[in-house]
Amino acid sequence: MEIILKERNCQEKVSGGRVFLFIIATVLFINLAAALINRFAPVAAGFASLLLILAVMVIAYRVMTGKATEYYYILTDRGLLIHRAMGIREIKLMEIPYDGIVEIKPGGETGDAEKTYYFLCNRKDSRRMSLVFEDRGKKTGVVFAPSREFLEALLGLTGRA
Repeated sequence: MEIILKERNCQEKVSGGRVFLFIIATVLFINLAAALINRFAPVAAGFASLLLILAVMVIAYRVMTGKATEYYYILTDRGLLIHRAMGIREIKLMEIPYDGIVEIKPGGETGDAEKTYYFLCNRKDSRRMSLVFEDRGKKTGVVFAPSREFLEALLGLTGRA
């Protein structure tokens, strides 16, 4: 499989001050919650501790998926590949053959697609495009944010240029 073009869609950078304030707020939340938990009866304290651990896990998951996730759009000789990267790990999410693509249009509306996947870091991105493809008789929608160069290459490869 030959790669024709590869593009990265990532979060815009967050200022160091906002990151520092978020860390301080999270630490204060955990400390205050732990101080309150210590006032409970042993059984209630154990249950509240489990809830606190769950809350910290949810916060960590949201930070990782929201801020550390990047999507790669890859044009190959066979189709469009979409990968997700978190840190150094890159995972193939979807492969869309060119002959299965039904439509490509601006905006985030996929029309009559049965299921829609969002492969973009910022849902308010002005470059947002929707792509509908057919796989095994089902129409599936994909919303992504390619650059102008990537979009022109994709349209050329699908015969829609």
